[in-house]
Order: sequence, then C-alpha cells, then structure tokens
Amino acid sequence: MGSYSDPALILPGAVGQTELSADSKKNVASGVAGLDASGNLQTSKLAKIGLDPVLVTDFTAGADVYHGHDAEVDTYSTEYALAKTITLDWLPSPVMRIAFDLRQEFDGHIVYGKIYRNGSPVGTEMISTIWHASTTYIENLAGWSVGDTLELYIHTNYGASRVYCKNFRILCTAAGLSNS
Repeated sequence: MGSYSDPALILPGAVGQTELSADSKKNVASGVAGLDASGNLQTSKLAKIGLDPVLVTDFTAGADVYHGHDAEVDTYSTEYALAKTITLDWLPSPVMRIAFDLRQEFDGHIVYGKIYRNGSPVGTEMISTIWHASTTYIENLAGWSVGDTLELYIHTNYGASRVYCKNFRILCTAAGLSNS
C-alpha cells in the first residue's frame, strides 16, 4: 500500500496511511471524506492505481459535521412547529450527537426547541432567552435506525416575536479505519 506524508490529508483515526487520489485529498482536507452509502471511501481512483480500498468501520458522536441543514428559518408559532427535517438514508451510528442553534427576535421573550424522531419527541426541551446571538444546543440521542426522520420543532412564548433556528446538524467522528 502506498503512503502520503501530509498529515492534513490523512483521515483522522487512520490505521497506517493511505495514498489518496487528488480529488480524495481535496475532499479529506476540506473535511469531506467522500463516503458512499456503505461507509466506504469512494475508491474507484484508488483501485485504478492498485491500492486497497479503505473502509470506515465505525462512527461515534463527535465534532465533525456528518449532515447539516444550516439555513436559518423562523416562526411566530406559540405551539411546537416543525422547522427542519433530516431523513436518515444511512446511519452513521445508532447514538447520534445532534446540534442546533436557537435565538429570539426581541429581548424579554423565551424560545424553545426540541428534537423529534418520526413525529414523536425524543430530545430535551431546550430554552433560550438570548436575543442578540444564537445559542447552540447539543444532545446525544440513541435508538436511531435507517429510514427514521430526525426533526427539529420550535416555538416562542409570545406570538408577536419570532423564534429562529439554524445549523441543525448530525455530528460524528470516524472512529476507525481498516483495510478490508
């Protein structure tokens, strides 16, 4: 197996070092590993030059963005309203670290956010009274399966003041790589 000595272009947790194609080097350096639905690095270029494919064997809750729905949305709703949705077409881990940002429109009001799975609440109710900046909330939740819908519901305590949310993300880290 070849090697590449620039540590910025090696996947975190790699066993040994694997020479990557120019596209893969660029993707890894920018934090995008180029994984297919099975968790394999897209290795068609590696195979053409005779290198063994590298398989990501495990993910854990971490700090790297696996999937993000980052655009800011808002509502005046005083009851929980669906703000963002991510459908799990591939599962990085049955325990996922989920993050989102909340803020309110005017000082003196309270806004709420909660994680749901397939329309049912599973997360802790997060509460913010900060109006001038977003507050990031992070929670590890277990029991996810392929096909589940991860949802963020939000509301405000005062219908004339909006609640804003953004950066709805699944965070994880590749825990191990192996040749197989």
